[in-house]
Amino acid sequence: MAAPRYFNALDDLCLHPKYTTALQDEIYAVAETNPHTPPKDLTSYQDLTGYLALLNGFLKESARLKPTDSISLRRKVLQPLTLNDGTSLATNDIACIPLQPILQEPETYADPLTFNPTDLF
Repeated sequence: MAAPRYFNALDDLCLHPKYTTALQDEIYAVAETNPHTPPKDLTSYQDLTGYLALLNGFLKESARLKPTDSISLRRKVLQPLTLNDGTSLATNDIACIPLQPILQEPETYADPLTFNPTDLF
């Protein structure tokens, strides 16, 4: 599912060009630290997030507002189950959680429908 995420990130870059210069500056700053090889402690994507905070926030915000799937946590019910709200699930039912309402919840995000990559770091 990486291709749709990258497409969405490029689309967001076009929709929000004010971040272009800041993203370039951040990347150039990391590259200038060691122009021939990356710093030795950069062994994974997780290590890069400390160096490229704005890029990381930009990609996460793009994924938050444009998820590549509409549901999350698909589970097959193995035995009859009754949820706290009284909903009954039969054996072999599929239970899912809608993803977009969670990612755009006003209690979690100050302005949930606004693209703001700096909110995530």
